[in-house]
Amino acid sequence: MKDGFLASHPATLTLAAARSYALCLRQLQLPASRCVFVDDQMRNIEGAQAVGMPAVWFDVRHPQTACDQAARLLGLAAAQA
Repeated sequence: MKDGFLASHPATLTLAAARSYALCLRQLQLPASRCVFVDDQMRNIEGAQAVGMPAVWFDVRHPQTACDQAARLLGLAAAQA
């Protein structure tokens, strides 16, 4: 598994912009299909999905659901509550 971090502010990007995710994928040298984006803002989810990245909406009232969904998308066992 590869980890990566891209700060959108210094790169003058917003998370809602698809180019933010394209830049991140280039830096990680990974296809969108090998990544999962998790966020609580639907506009950011839509930005990730625009470049083909699977995305999970993080409902702060039900965090385990989002964690389990992300784990499934990554082919990992769901976390135990």
